[in-house]
Amino acid sequence: MRKMLIKPMLLLVTVVFHLVGSYSVNAQMRSVYIDSQNPENDILKLSLYSQSEGFIAFDDWLGYTIDSGRTVQKKFITPSNVNFNGYSVNLTFGFTIAGVKAFSQNNVLLYGGYGW
Repeated sequence: MRKMLIKPMLLLVTVVFHLVGSYSVNAQMRSVYIDSQNPENDILKLSLYSQSEGFIAFDDWLGYTIDSGRTVQKKFITPSNVNFNGYSVNLTFGFTIAGVKAFSQNNVLLYGGYGW
């Protein structure tokens, strides 16, 4: 009786193995914002302070988003909107963005460097 059950069980295990083995799972990543004027403007860091609101640090500018990065409002870094805190900096080459940390819409830490 035992030998009679082994063959159907082996067949069942083989069928299940092939069904599970042939089943594939595909995932898709959604593209975040791509700069239409400069497609080479890479995203450096993304910092959201809620599920959909936050800031995105690009090579050339800082972006503010309210829809998880589908659309972005550009914020450029200029000497007039930076607090140098009394330090002198080399403004020749502009500001190089390294990253961003957003705490709220009004509290954002953007880090990087001026000059060499």
